[in-house]
Amino acid sequence: MFYEKNDLERARNLWELAMSHWRGQENSKPPEQQDRFMAVQIITQLARLESRAGRPARCLEWLGVLKKATKNPDEIQKRIGEVKAGQPFAPEEK
Repeated sequence: MFYEKNDLERARNLWELAMSHWRGQENSKPPEQQDRFMAVQIITQLARLESRAGRPARCLEWLGVLKKATKNPDEIQKRIGEVKAGQPFAPEEK
């Protein structure tokens, strides 16, 4: 929505708020009961946004968080290597 309007600051604020709410709701739960799917979705969007904004260091920070939350850390490590090599982060759309 805000990507199309190129309003990355507003999009960042919304995704960071979503992450804050997720943490508030899920961090008190045991890891096996946390909604990891939602966390992965939010973190992926934050990493994507930072890449689009030309902030690769911040994108890499979010990818590091994503690597810990996902069931596919090897795939995320591959993406980290791509971003470090100067490529934009473009997650596969499923």
